[in-house]
Amino acid sequence: MHDDLWLKLQALDTQETVRRSLCPFQSASQGGYFIVRFISEDYHVYPSQKHIFLAGSEEEQADYIHQLCILAYLISAKDTPLARSLVGHKDLAGGAFFFRGIHALPTEKLAKTFGASPQEFLALAGRFGGRPLNYGDAAIEFYLLPRLPVTFILWRGDSEFAPRASILFDKTADAQMPLDAIGAAVGLTVKKMING
Repeated sequence: MHDDLWLKLQALDTQETVRRSLCPFQSASQGGYFIVRFISEDYHVYPSQKHIFLAGSEEEQADYIHQLCILAYLISAKDTPLARSLVGHKDLAGGAFFFRGIHALPTEKLAKTFGASPQEFLALAGRFGGRPLNYGDAAIEFYLLPRLPVTFILWRGDSEFAPRASILFDKTADAQMPLDAIGAAVGLTVKKMING
């Protein structure tokens, strides 16, 4: 899987990748591995073997989408400070065109699942290492990857209005990962939030 991405990662300087991505590298007999924190779990990435495992489960490789997100991040991450300015997907370079149709962000799934229960939504912060924020009826910031914070906002439904949700990004998000990988990472996060 992802042979082109593995080749790009293998061509990069390891210590430079550590600095850019904030993902430490552990030397090992198998050539060593990066430790990548992805949606509250650590993954071990072995460039020389082209393997990615969930930490503590070194028998089953991460699936196609997890690998895409992790490899794209290690290759693309920039050593730049966060802007600390939230923007919508349309404000990311190319986002207005990319995040629609089959690539639309899963805000409706969030609203449908948690719209009647913002407290249940907020409880996810503790479960997955996020932090509550003061937006809407409930909001959580998660670091999907070390330089990719994403904010999920929920508004409760009532007799007049259906529940709704928004997904916002730090203004630097499109510098850290390609849009397809950002969308995939958000999709995996929402799936994890819904499935608990």
